[in-house]
Amino acid sequence: DVWTGGGQDFNKVATESWQNDMRSFSISTFQEQVSKALDDLGWSHHMEYEADKMFSVDIVLEGTMQRVAVEVDGPWHFTANTLKPLGPFLLRRRALRLLGWTVVSVPYFKWPKDKCTATERAEWLLNLLLKAGIDLPEGVRLPKGISNGRLTKIKEKVDAPRVGVRELVGRGPQAAVEGGSYVARIRRGQGLVRRRSTPDALAPASADFAAPRSLPWGQSPARTDPEGGKGGEANSDATDSDERERRMEALRALKVEKNLKPMCREYGLAISGTKQLLIERIVDYEMNESR
Repeated sequence: DVWTGGGQDFNKVATESWQNDMRSFSISTFQEQVSKALDDLGWSHHMEYEADKMFSVDIVLEGTMQRVAVEVDGPWHFTANTLKPLGPFLLRRRALRLLGWTVVSVPYFKWPKDKCTATERAEWLLNLLLKAGIDLPEGVRLPKGISNGRLTKIKEKVDAPRVGVRELVGRGPQAAVEGGSYVARIRRGQGLVRRRSTPDALAPASADFAAPRSLPWGQSPARTDPEGGKGGEANSDATDSDERERRMEALRALKVEKNLKPMCREYGLAISGTKQLLIERIVDYEMNESR
């Protein structure tokens, strides 16, 4: 249909239409299976939770520090042959994260099949949530397949120190894709998790890349200009430019399909275009996030 106006505000009509579509939902068998696994864990949750009057979240967890949205992603969210996430799926995930949600995706092709037991599904889901950095609330029952020792190992892996972008550049190209997940960075940016210092063993190999770790990547220490001019601002811009070029140089050594496109998907960015375009998207996004 073509919008003809009719004296009504377009934004208001569009918002009402969006909200009406959002409230028109059905619960799939797959979604019920995930909910059942949470019930088996004793993890309280809500189905089809209305988030900020803009989205109907498949499942919302209770008892966590974060606002956790568990998205049960069926076949219609992915390409048929390569199982790559489709645009609407990425846009929805990015919008939820911008609204302050920690999003955990449960893809249909990774979910334990029908022949698996309820305990196996609960164990798989618990592993997924812990590896995504979700806090384990009190009262959650561990499946028989997970011992306290194994749970401790999973937590230790999740809580391992993460390396900042400056350190990744100093450690070489492959390290650029080995840092903390997007979810972890969002949680730290919201102040939900204490920032962890980088061990000395992971310090940059070259002094050229050394930088104060207390500052976010892309920002430089404050400088004083004895003449009261704009020298400090100019130096800051030059430092940002140098950091940007170093980051782009590190990303140029990576492979498009193996490294760059997965990073774009993790950030919720488009994956089309040349290698240089992908690199520019990643660097622009990271610099904006650091400020």
